[in-house]
Amino acid sequence: MDNSMVATTFAEVNGAQLAYEVAGDGFPLVLIHSVIADMTMWQPQWAALSQHYRTIRYDLRGFGQSLLVPEHTFRHTDDLAALLDYLGVERAHVMGCSGGGSIALDFTLVYPQRVASLISEAGGVEGADVAWEQPPQWDALVTASEAGDLEAAAELNVQIWVDGVGRSPQDVDPAIRNLIRAADVIALKNEAARSKLQIDPEPAAERLTEVTVPTLYIYGDYDQLEVASTADYVANNVRGARKHLIPDTAHFPNLEQPDEFNRVVLEFLRDVEEKPRA
Repeated sequence: MDNSMVATTFAEVNGAQLAYEVAGDGFPLVLIHSVIADMTMWQPQWAALSQHYRTIRYDLRGFGQSLLVPEHTFRHTDDLAALLDYLGVERAHVMGCSGGGSIALDFTLVYPQRVASLISEAGGVEGADVAWEQPPQWDALVTASEAGDLEAAAELNVQIWVDGVGRSPQDVDPAIRNLIRAADVIALKNEAARSKLQIDPEPAAERLTEVTVPTLYIYGDYDQLEVASTADYVANNVRGARKHLIPDTAHFPNLEQPDEFNRVVLEFLRDVEEKPRA
């Protein structure tokens, strides 16, 4: 089976239609994209992971091909639970990137019985006391966003998160920059409406001791200071959590160093399955 050719399908979920794709057999593995991206960011993982797992990726509501429904408030965690119900999945490994990593963590806390393991790629922890340093592009990003200049705002997001700290746009594969920039324009178009409709869970930092599943935090050495600080925070506050630094990458190690990222993820999942937590 050519997993690169799996068709996008739509699921009726909590009053909305979520775009999703499924490939492979075996135990389910869910991929949640960054909030400046869409599910296509997982393409370098698609074939490698679906050889071993029933791999599911989808566009969050208001991202990619999944549209917002103006009259419906929603929670990303509930959307994911409903999507898994739709697909007949009771329990899965859950992996998310950046804001998707935050959603994966929140899902683990809200629906603990449905998560076999948690992988966060540069994910945030709402309410965590972590180090933060304002990127030099921040003021320009705020100005562009307030002016409705979505192209400029998306480019600045790419500079902050894809280029990262200490690198210029010339140091990064232009295909990666273009992929994230195009997806972020769509995300930014829906940002104001989404923020009015989205119901956020309570801060995850107050509940990290409740995470009992095997947990891995992956991050890059060119990422923003807060991400490395969050990696330490997760490792120090989630029982048994591991952290793994992938060099020569910023916020998207899965895109910049896919072979290493895939190796680390598959080794972690094999270890989880061979040594289940008591």
